[in-house]
Amino acid sequence: MHKKYSKIEKKCLGYALRILMKKDYTEEQMTQKLYQKYDKLYKNMVEREREKQEQREVFTGLDFLDGYDAHDAPDAHDAKNMPDAPDANIMDDAVNRIMTELKGRGYIDDQRFAQEFIRSQGKKYGEYRIRQNLKRKGIEPNAQMFEHFEESNSEMGVAESLAQKYATKNRRKGVDKIRAGIYAHLMYRGFSAEIAATVTSNTMKNIDRDNHDRDNHGEGD
Repeated sequence: MHKKYSKIEKKCLGYALRILMKKDYTEEQMTQKLYQKYDKLYKNMVEREREKQEQREVFTGLDFLDGYDAHDAPDAHDAKNMPDAPDANIMDDAVNRIMTELKGRGYIDDQRFAQEFIRSQGKKYGEYRIRQNLKRKGIEPNAQMFEHFEESNSEMGVAESLAQKYATKNRRKGVDKIRAGIYAHLMYRGFSAEIAATVTSNTMKNIDRDNHDRDNHGEGD
């Protein structure tokens, strides 16, 4: 480990690497986690040092330990005067150094995260909803992130699949309620009004056709 890291920074970096082995994080998400971890580690350290100092003070007052001087202890320092919370500037510098390390080694890459996120989300949401979800994760969407979106995910195909599932699940409802429900469901999923209207219309036509065929088949029997 590089000498520039303090003990707390080393622990924070180790923590970041451990959780990144299980799940990918955006730059904003990891930054927040590092601040929380640094704060927790610092406060734990202060608590431990104060407990040690209290023990040293107790030992110093015991008659049979008259030769013991707490100030001679190798790790002794005035823990009681340590601030309860870490210095904001020191913590900022620490988190920035760790994030620079993580990004420099390719462990944090918002562009890569966004592309994988878009690929996954494209199976159930429209582009508008995906963009909003990216923003919630601290990533500002750009054209480059979506350059392969239409190739890997057919918005129309996904919308049609969702519409059909909705119609099947709500088949006992009236036609007007199904039509309104499909449109609202697609809009909620982040599809454009144009796609929502087109898919809703096509789905309802299929439902009408299926009902017509079933009725004719029943009359033939």
